[in-house]
Amino acid sequence: MKRKLFKRLTIGTAAAVFCLTSVMAVSANYLTASGTVSTTELTADVTYRQQKSASSPRGKQNLYSLTYDAHNPYYDLVLGGNVYGSQTTSSMAASLNAQSNYDVIGGVNGDFFSFANGIPMGFSMDDGAIVESPVTDTGTDGYMFYALGVTRDGEAVAGPNPTLIASCQKPGGSASVTIDRVNRTREWWNGAQLVLFTDKYGSSTHEESGGRELVINVTSGSASPQGGLRGTVASIVTGGNAAIGANQVVLSAEGDKATALQQYAVGDTIEMNFRFTDEKWNKVDFAIGGSYAIVVNGQAQTYSYGSAAGAFTAAAQRTAIGVKADGTVVLVATDGRGAGGGVGFTANDMSRVMAEDYGCQYAVLLDGGGSTTMVTKTSSGGYQVRNTLAAAQRSVGNGVFIARLTTPRSVPTTSMMPASASAVTGSENISAAYQGSKLVLTSTGTGGTVTFPVNKVYNVRQMPYLYLNLNTNAVFNMAFGIQDNATGGSQLNREANLSSDWGPSLGAETGKPIPAALFDNRRINFIGSLAWDNSVPADGMIKITSIRLYIGGAGTMTIDNMYMAPTVINNERGLNLMPRQGITTDFPGHLGATGILTPTYNANGSVTLTNNGTSWPSVKTVYNTTVDLNATPLLYYNISGIAADSHTGVNAMIYYGSGSSYLQLSSLVNGTVNDIDVNRSGSVDVRAYMRNKGIFPSDGKLQISYVTISVATWKAGSSAVLNTFRFGI
Repeated sequence: MKRKLFKRLTIGTAAAVFCLTSVMAVSANYLTASGTVSTTELTADVTYRQQKSASSPRGKQNLYSLTYDAHNPYYDLVLGGNVYGSQTTSSMAASLNAQSNYDVIGGVNGDFFSFANGIPMGFSMDDGAIVESPVTDTGTDGYMFYALGVTRDGEAVAGPNPTLIASCQKPGGSASVTIDRVNRTREWWNGAQLVLFTDKYGSSTHEESGGRELVINVTSGSASPQGGLRGTVASIVTGGNAAIGANQVVLSAEGDKATALQQYAVGDTIEMNFRFTDEKWNKVDFAIGGSYAIVVNGQAQTYSYGSAAGAFTAAAQRTAIGVKADGTVVLVATDGRGAGGGVGFTANDMSRVMAEDYGCQYAVLLDGGGSTTMVTKTSSGGYQVRNTLAAAQRSVGNGVFIARLTTPRSVPTTSMMPASASAVTGSENISAAYQGSKLVLTSTGTGGTVTFPVNKVYNVRQMPYLYLNLNTNAVFNMAFGIQDNATGGSQLNREANLSSDWGPSLGAETGKPIPAALFDNRRINFIGSLAWDNSVPADGMIKITSIRLYIGGAGTMTIDNMYMAPTVINNERGLNLMPRQGITTDFPGHLGATGILTPTYNANGSVTLTNNGTSWPSVKTVYNTTVDLNATPLLYYNISGIAADSHTGVNAMIYYGSGSSYLQLSSLVNGTVNDIDVNRSGSVDVRAYMRNKGIFPSDGKLQISYVTISVATWKAGSSAVLNTFRFGI
């Protein structure tokens, strides 16, 4: 009988307290030893990491990074600062944080900029709108003409700056006028030009007299290739430096373009359209320009840097932004020039660091030296600088920030909610009513069971997650009626509760009401639950026929929504326990074997663990951090790549407190290694388990010291791929 991966959760006491270290030789990377590493989960989805005294070919280095998953629609990259003028990175973060939809977690300084007026030199977009149009001139080695973007779906776009085509016209087909630039000064030496200034530029256009400027009240849209802009002419300015009010734009022209604007009078409607010739950039939500593309397709890029060599070949503080193959965004800042004891990096050094040490598929070099600044939010709501500044914090042209959103970006969902309250049938003790879009179930007496139809088809390979937003003071269970869409055969119809280690994992611990916070957009790995029974159809197509809901006793349940979705949409994912490059070390396993379990850190974020022997070797990752089990009680895991004939098992031990006690998750039974099917995933309710054992922390916070993972096999060379190992809800 084949066993489930990580089926068993046990607890024990370590025989010895092991010495903790975070120094590891990494010969394949630019950093030859990681130095002292500390990791902090600023939120459940944003991780801050710092390396002090890391070894490199140039000497000791200090690095600081922020990471988050760009697929998570509760988070976004946002651009700080106006185009004209400059601010410190800290003040940009505070200004953004004051906006109602933003909780700015942290960020770094942005693009190179002019010291004269603060205008950044490269291309940028924010919230799908063009902030500064691309510069597409050809320079030495492509200097300052590269950009990195992220789409609304979390996909990376990178490369040379795209070519923008933009125009304005009256509705109804009047002759259009080409818009040459967005939020860039008119270039009088290039002849007649028409420039669009938005409120992202600043309070006025700062243009001299001699042209014509139309001040336009925006009625819809923005300077975006995803819809364009429409407005009405509010005033006409000929003296230059037209003011730009809130929700206004200005068309500023000279020469023949100024003459073309004479067709517009106050009150006229004007439309503007924008598109890039390279189609992939038309879907971008955020973009930032930089000096060079330093990582392309996972490969470090090196340049001679031509006439600009002095700025890039000296070891100095550096800032960079990159994206990994799995959608993880990486913001990096370093010390340099002796500040904080860090030697610093050349631009070519940073190419290797971003590709080899941070695993980026694409990366762009941002402004460095005295501009390099990384800030993170403090518990009091202010912002602290994380890197070492050689002088006072510099005012810079713009900044790149990670913000948690009050209202998430839209994602495709497929609802399971009943069409009407009358569709909910069953127990006379339970009544159903819709209050707006929310379904309210009221149970009296001993409660009972109700059922409502779904009868919808889902591809669980494309939409693997069920999201449930529910508030209740009652004990309940849910069961799903599921059929193979191709055969109509029944595949799954079972109940599961929160203390299970399988299933959709819905419901309350036996006899206990469920805390409302646990079902605030809770994510259930639906495909993982089906995989336990080998019941995922090859094409992924299933039909959910109905949902049966049991409510035990009197109480009220409010269901805000319930739907299938393709990606993680909540902001409550917890501590990531995956082995991490730079802080994961060799560790003696059950049989004392060392040096024979080799981790390979894959571009998609997974880790392949290869056992070159036949014993139980382990790797160890030091965390020294805390997980709140009341907020994120479930431990999710996903393992693949185990050959059916390899007799291979996986064992994980989470050491907590002083490091002498541990939780063990194992596919090993009674010391025997069992064959395991590939592509196994699921979750274990750690909170419920520790409660049942009487060892649950009174405040719910579990101090995790370190984690060891071993691969036991009877066949040398066998491996397992760890795709997911983290807390969540």
